[in-house]
Amino acid sequence: MEVPSLRRLCVRLLAQYVHCMYELGDMQNDIWAEILAGSGPQTATPLVVRRIEEINPHLECAETDERYWKAAVDRDFPYRGLAFPYPCLRSQVRDAHEPWKALVDLCGEASSSTASTSAATPAARSLQPRLRSTLQSLAAVRMSTRLLEDTGIGHTFKRARKLHADLLPKDLQHQASTMFDHWRDHHRLLRDKASRKPGKGMELSAAELEEAHTQCNTWKQLYTFLASLRDKRLAKFSNKAKSMYQKQHAQRHGTKGLRLSMAAASSARRVARKGLPHSNVHGLGNTGNPAKKPRRGGAL
Repeated sequence: MEVPSLRRLCVRLLAQYVHCMYELGDMQNDIWAEILAGSGPQTATPLVVRRIEEINPHLECAETDERYWKAAVDRDFPYRGLAFPYPCLRSQVRDAHEPWKALVDLCGEASSSTASTSAATPAARSLQPRLRSTLQSLAAVRMSTRLLEDTGIGHTFKRARKLHADLLPKDLQHQASTMFDHWRDHHRLLRDKASRKPGKGMELSAAELEEAHTQCNTWKQLYTFLASLRDKRLAKFSNKAKSMYQKQHAQRHGTKGLRLSMAAASSARRVARKGLPHSNVHGLGNTGNPAKKPRRGGAL
């Protein structure tokens, strides 16, 4: 049986009480990463880790961002619309852009010359497997306006739609054209929504979401952004539920008062039909004095 080292025992103990940590001095980043890896999600919550990293700024590193904050985003926001931080998306789109850009640069003026088209056909056909795989990866990317501007993939797809059929098959041309039209329509929709006045709600518009997402350079920033959106939606839902409860409460009290007034009016109508004064309802005579009750027993 292997005896655990003193360092492993210390890390295991610190992982159990990570929520009690504050100032950690010059702790190394690899030790901090081991502590987070050994802690459970109930102990090392994002609020606790964010508080510790704010007190100890030197603990923020790429290793903890990739291991802890990425797992926190996947755990707390599994159905998020924003898949990755902006640098990751930009790198992914640039990798998918390379074979398309190589195809367009290889062809050049091939559409106007038969000789150049026949010379570029073998090289273009060798790029087709990569082109098909990149289309599948690009279909899962939420393309923003800034992402299109930084990568230039929109202009490349626009030129790829006009290539000769020998250089790019019809099915790839159709998929590229459909994807380009989708990006263009999405860009126009965001531009139109950005020009409108913001609503009264607490939610962000689509253009503001895209702009805010481009500012998320790390998984920690992406988690903070998604958590703020979640808190705003919860606050809006809470206010709406509170207003509905107050409205229903007012309606119940209004109905109760209406019932009491209707009962009083019905009692007055019954008294009027019997020909008795209204004061007799409360045991008063014609003179307004209280009616004396007869004594028990005889007169003596």
